[in-house]
Amino acid sequence: MKRLGRVIVWLIIETIIVSPLDTKTTNEVDPLHNISKTDERIHRYKRSGVESQDCAASIRDNGLSLINFGIKKLAPGITINGRFYEAVEDMYKILEKNEKIMKDKVGKYLVPKFPLIKSTLFSVKNFQKSFIFTYSSEYGYRDLNKALRDHNCANKVLTDSDKALAPYAAALMAILMHWDELPSTTGTAYRGSTITDNDLNTYRSSCSQSHSIVWLNFASTSTKNQQAFPGNVQFNINNINSEHSKWKPKLICNCSKFAYECEALYPPGSVFNVDEVTGNSQKYAIDLTLRDNEPTAQPGRKRRSASPDFATKSGFCYIGSVNSSWSRQINMWNVLVLGILGKFVSIVIW
Repeated sequence: MKRLGRVIVWLIIETIIVSPLDTKTTNEVDPLHNISKTDERIHRYKRSGVESQDCAASIRDNGLSLINFGIKKLAPGITINGRFYEAVEDMYKILEKNEKIMKDKVGKYLVPKFPLIKSTLFSVKNFQKSFIFTYSSEYGYRDLNKALRDHNCANKVLTDSDKALAPYAAALMAILMHWDELPSTTGTAYRGSTITDNDLNTYRSSCSQSHSIVWLNFASTSTKNQQAFPGNVQFNINNINSEHSKWKPKLICNCSKFAYECEALYPPGSVFNVDEVTGNSQKYAIDLTLRDNEPTAQPGRKRRSASPDFATKSGFCYIGSVNSSWSRQINMWNVLVLGILGKFVSIVIW
């Protein structure tokens, strides 16, 4: 009996102390990039792309090549020229009425080039959530945002991979801007990123001349400062002045794979005033204020409004963060118990 007790004690010590240390040594650090794998946010590393204010009008009139191609593949009857954002709204109305057909169409283009996306896009039942969940996962979002950043303002010669991503990109943009159940926030959003010297000069020049800038890609931010992504710059974004809720960053916590990030997501073509640029080569801070990239709202559509502290009042992100943390604790104890039982059984059999 004493021998059995010693075996059980050894099993607990080995499982709790030794195994985690071994796992940390072999798995925690990626030798190619020297980054921690324990913090999943680092794998969602973001690089910034920026255009000058003249680009905003060009996108408003002509759209973005990637999104335009996606709209044409999903709904060829929609007119884009001279009415890009109206075309995106028309796209969403078609998506709502034909969810299964539209998802199958997107999958037909997307999956052959990005097969792992099938496990996310088609695993979530809710149509809109499945597109957002897929974006927040590890599959495809880097290629998607790189394709958008590689535009010369509104234009790009699309590669085969771009064309595969385009229908998904168009659908995601339409969902982000027009799904009424997706809440927005006018609170401050934070984004860590790595920018080039050229981009930094664009921000400085825009600030000194009181010009605005445009982000071409889907831009992930967080409503929590400590969840901002790493990099050589932190953006502090004021969203209070945006009149139309479709431009405010959407709180995707309840749709995201990483709920604890409290992610707020901006659509491509978002326009910002550059209020201040401070810091040095170690870390810059850039203060932005969100603007609307259209003179007026399209008539006839009801706009949803959100209170300035929506995220705080509703607990939208907080709930997601707690649930995510609780889920990880449960998984940890499951692994611990199963590890002890497995080693015990192997010793008994031996």
